[in-house]
Amino acid sequence: MKKFNLCCVALYAILTFTNPLFSNSGEEVTKKNFYDIVLINKALENDFCFFIIPKNGSTRIRGALNIREGRRYDNYVENGTREFTNVISVRYPLYRPISIYYQVMRLRKFAPNITRNSEFYKYSDDVKKSFKIFLNEIENNFYEPHISHQYLELKRKNLTLDDMDFVFLFEELETDLKHFCDFHQIPYENQVRNQAPSELKTTLREVIDTDPEVRAQIHKLWAKDFEFYEKAKLRRNEILNTTYKTL
Repeated sequence: MKKFNLCCVALYAILTFTNPLFSNSGEEVTKKNFYDIVLINKALENDFCFFIIPKNGSTRIRGALNIREGRRYDNYVENGTREFTNVISVRYPLYRPISIYYQVMRLRKFAPNITRNSEFYKYSDDVKKSFKIFLNEIENNFYEPHISHQYLELKRKNLTLDDMDFVFLFEELETDLKHFCDFHQIPYENQVRNQAPSELKTTLREVIDTDPEVRAQIHKLWAKDFEFYEKAKLRRNEILNTTYKTL
């Protein structure tokens, strides 16, 4: 458990999505400040601090833990702080691009004009072709925050997985949330939202599973995330075998 300064000006923000990122509006979340934000509980009912990685089940975690107030991250310092339980969710990188692609194609919030003018958007009626072009076009241009590497969420803040008090794995999110909520005596109700349509997921998973070039490209684009994911699994298991061993 670490401490960090929350004396900086609070950021009450909202993404203009169907499922808002934050519960209160104020300064608008933009590409520029997106990576500066962490989430805490507005009413201070708990001391959870959520380090957000898009497309990793964050909507479910925010809802379950009631952590919706966005604040600018101000590095870890000792003065004027409260102790927080730091949590993060990490996802296996091979299939995460499906959710990223779906989010980008919805033309929401971040850089919709770039997406609308892209080559991959022109072929939106042909999902397989569009997805492959998408991977090509973003190779040197991660222009939208949802595309960003997972490992950078902590690196930008000079943190590592060792600074996290709990690591959720997207692939084990139901189990992990149940464990976490039971340990902290929080009522938990499974609420699955903001998912890509099943037909799209099925189609693109088939592309990834059957096309070696697509898999190789994903490994190339998010290479460090594959390493990060393996470290996240180790950190999660370490936490479950120590602090949460009673579960």
